[in-house]
Formats: sequence, C-alpha cells, structure tokens
Amino acid sequence: MRLLLAITTALVLAALAVGITGCDALDPWQRADKKVAVLASDVALRAEHEDVNYFKGLTPSRERVPELIELIAASGIATNYAEHLNVESDTDATLVYDQDENVTAFTIQLSLQDGDPRVDQIIVGERTKAVTGQRRAAPKPDMSTETTANASVALAISSGRPNAGTWQSALIRYTNTSNRVEWVSQPLESGVIIIYATGEPVSKWASEPAAQAGAVRLAPLDSTYRAVQFRAPGPGNYLLYGYANGVPSPTIPLHAVARGSE
Repeated sequence: MRLLLAITTALVLAALAVGITGCDALDPWQRADKKVAVLASDVALRAEHEDVNYFKGLTPSRERVPELIELIAASGIATNYAEHLNVESDTDATLVYDQDENVTAFTIQLSLQDGDPRVDQIIVGERTKAVTGQRRAAPKPDMSTETTANASVALAISSGRPNAGTWQSALIRYTNTSNRVEWVSQPLESGVIIIYATGEPVSKWASEPAAQAGAVRLAPLDSTYRAVQFRAPGPGNYLLYGYANGVPSPTIPLHAVARGSE
C-alpha cells in the first residue's frame, strides 16, 4: 500500500512539473487573461493620448476626467493589471488601484460577455471601505478546531522563481492526521493565496468548481491531492500558501522575476 502510494505521489509530482492543468481547468477570467491584457493596454493608451470623450462616457464624475486620466497614466495598468484584478464572479471583476489606506485612486468595473471583457464603469477617487476592504480582508478560509486537528495541508510548486505574470501550477496535498478513517470531499475545495510579507493579500486563485461532488475514504496518514493554477504577480518577493477543505498550509516563499531574467 505504501509503495503504491509513493509511486502515485511521484507520478502526480512529475505531472505537475510539466503542467498538468489545461485550459479546461481555468475559470472564465483566467481563460480571458490575454483579452484583459489587451483591454488594459487600450485603457492605458487612451489615458496617454488624453482621450477625454472615452473616459467621460465611462465615469459618473465627468468633471474629474482630467484627474482620472492622470491617475491611469501613472498607474502602470498596461503591465500590472493582474495584480489589481479582483474577481467577484464568473462575469464580474474590478481593477482596484489604491492611493493610500483610506482612498481608492480609481476602480474599473469589468464584465465578461461571451468570454470578451469590457469596461462598464470607472470610478475615480472613491472613498469606500467596501472596495479597499475587499482587497485587504485576509482571505484565509474558515476552519474549525476539529478540522484543523484532524488534517494537514501542504503546498508544492514547480518553481520558486517563476516569471512574473505567467501561469504556474501548485499541488495541494491534504492528509488525514487523525487516528481513524475519514471521508473527505472530492475533488478538494482548494486554492492558493499570495500575500506580502506583511500579511496583506495580493491575489487568490481557487480550484475549478466541481461538476460532480463526491467523497474519498482516507485512512490515517493517507493523502489526496489536487492541482491548482495561479499567476505569479509582478517582480518581487511574496509568500504563498494553499488551503483545502478549510485547512490552510504553511507559507512558502515566492520570488517572481521579470520575464527574460535569469
């Protein structure tokens, strides 16, 4: 049994190294990433060329359009959009650019229509706890003491120094640490979360929702796995941790480098 488990684990890790998660496992916003990149570049270009009419048609604060254009031009949205994207549902997301802890410089509300992203509205200088709170609230999953005591979660990634902005694979391992057989939901409800060293969240990537849910029988110290895709943020040092069925893993370092760097 242990030999079979060891062989299975080795095969799973080997598959992870070559990228086992295909496009079908991506959520709608992940699949539309290239189109979002084009959209972000278009918004940046319009700000650079001071396309006043374009922004007047998208913001209710028409008198603040010159200010908005300056904010967008200085934001670097064309290259850092991924770090500021909050996915709210399969069809709605928001690009949030903070000026400081109390003021949101601007937010761009997006929607997906048949897989194509579009800008619905741009809000400039909105003082709101709802938006900043959404990004700053710690996204750690809820867990009970009993669940935490009966299971452990570990996270493995194929590279600790990925290129910024590229898709990476993570492997979530959920282990039954109790002294009895446990039934665990399948596939695992899992994901990965990227944070700064200060603990502030950067982004959260959840596994694809299950079409059909089930359960697997885990004997003591047996494990089950699930692969999750995430995108490395802009160049810099971060911490990464995973979660499965409400149990978090320890953090591991993540150093994203600029594309083309050694």
